[in-house]
Amino acid sequence: MSKDLSFSIKETAKRYIDGRFPNAGIAEKNKVINDWINKIETSKKIAEDFKLRAANPEGLKILDVLWGLAYLPYELAEAMARVFKRSALAENNLHFYTYWQVAGMLKKAEAGVGKFKILEERGVSKSLIKKVIKKAFGIFGLPYKAFLPHIQLVIIKQNR
Repeated sequence: MSKDLSFSIKETAKRYIDGRFPNAGIAEKNKVINDWINKIETSKKIAEDFKLRAANPEGLKILDVLWGLAYLPYELAEAMARVFKRSALAENNLHFYTYWQVAGMLKKAEAGVGKFKILEERGVSKSLIKKVIKKAFGIFGLPYKAFLPHIQLVIIKQNR
């Protein structure tokens, strides 16, 4: 006999957020709660976007390590979180790395576990200014993702 798994996502999220992040402001808590409420629809959109930009996620092993990729050094990001009255990054168990640090980690991992490659996205920008900026970065051999405030990186383990 199957159990009734219905529950209020909103109430469950509210209890969790209130207990886990007592120092967060009301607006920040409400944003996280609303993110949880919209999680199912958001995940469907992410899967469709992933198909468009990278690959069909079916059958892939997905690892979400709660990394934030940022253009700001960690100390500055932490200070900004305090200034704007946000939860401290450590409270969220977030580990911030720059694009360059992740690329370096992948390079170091080659000796031990194998070669990894950052998969380039296939998405197409609709904005002319974004197209120009991406093209300019490409001319200088710079990945434009390295300068974005948050990104999705798809890392593929290559066969030896």
